[in-house]
Amino acid sequence: MKLLQKAKSNSFFSNSVFIFLIRFFPTLANVLVLIYYSRNLDTNTYGTYQNFWIQLNIIYPLACFGIHVFVITYSPAYIIKLARIVKTGQYAIYGMWLLLLCGIFAYLQIVPIHTNFILPFLFLLVFAITIILESLLIVFRNLISILVINFLYSSAFFLIHWYLLKHTFSLEILFTYLFVISAIRLLAYLFILVPEIKAHKNADVLEEISNTKAR
Repeated sequence: MKLLQKAKSNSFFSNSVFIFLIRFFPTLANVLVLIYYSRNLDTNTYGTYQNFWIQLNIIYPLACFGIHVFVITYSPAYIIKLARIVKTGQYAIYGMWLLLLCGIFAYLQIVPIHTNFILPFLFLLVFAITIILESLLIVFRNLISILVINFLYSSAFFLIHWYLLKHTFSLEILFTYLFVISAIRLLAYLFILVPEIKAHKNADVLEEISNTKAR
């Protein structure tokens, strides 16, 4: 009994450390960039840069609709069952809500960063979906994969900021590069998550067959 409790305790500690590190690397990269840019950018440009992230951090939780927080409280099996229960119309309503907020965010960025509508629109769309997928991967306990991906993303995030400031700097170019690495992270999450979902679905089917035969 004591060995079982110790194993559960170690597992909980290990998961907590992984989740901490998953959040730590992007936060560290962001803090380093803020310090670096605050000392090297002019006041107006730095203010515009800060404003982009402030508005993104205000709008993305609304865009996620709390899904990224909600899913973490349940097991993978329950999440899969819940996804089946949700109706097509409900998915459509959420999709329209997400696109509406992406449109609002894009409208707010067009003038400050001198860009077109598409870039900030897609930026928030990818960012919000990535946050939800990351939460799902945490639920499926794919913590090492998330940690590696986030470490690589954070490294690229910092290096892009550093490189562009040393060369031709433009907020539009900066956020274009950041969008690219965000999209790559999204695809990496999907590449890992889809097989996980299929594996759990197959396990559920086998369990149902086994229960049917037992009856």
